[in-house]
Amino acid sequence: MPLTPLDIQNKEFRRALRGYNEQDVDEFLDEIVRDFEGLVRESASLREQIGRLEERLSQYTEIEDVLKRTLISAEEAAGEMRTAARKDADLTVREAKEQARKEIEAARHECAAAREDLARIRQEYRNFLARIKGELKGQLEAVESLTQEELESSRESEAPWEPAPPEQAAVALPAPGPVQEAVPEAEPGAESTQP
Repeated sequence: MPLTPLDIQNKEFRRALRGYNEQDVDEFLDEIVRDFEGLVRESASLREQIGRLEERLSQYTEIEDVLKRTLISAEEAAGEMRTAARKDADLTVREAKEQARKEIEAARHECAAAREDLARIRQEYRNFLARIKGELKGQLEAVESLTQEELESSRESEAPWEPAPPEQAAVALPAPGPVQEAVPEAEPGAESTQP
């Protein structure tokens, strides 16, 4: 909020041993300086804006004078041609109205076609989503069913797991080349002993 003269008049400083508290006074003076700097900048900006507006007003005044002179000359020169100009203007307006009517009608047809296309595309999108959701749901159910069956069959066929002795715990990585040995799978819950 900008500082007002009343704020300055009513500002009270705390008393210190030797008068006003210097820090309070300095802070208040800094606040005054900031506010007045802002006012100075705003004043300069407004002066520039007024200058630009006065320049534009001067240009508009010149244009107005030119237009007045041109209008007077045109009225004096076009006295006999007014009737013919009115007829031409009426014909042009009628033609323009007819052209505008045709263009509006064409735009309405295009808009209706675009709406129909949009409705069709939206329906296709909804159908596509429904189909994809159905396929994904079926795949998810198949995966869940398969996973459940695998878990149950692996539990039935598993023997109790015993950890290997430390010298046999290291598992060799497959050698590069066309023939690779199978790496035994770790049991669920067993910690990996690979380095």
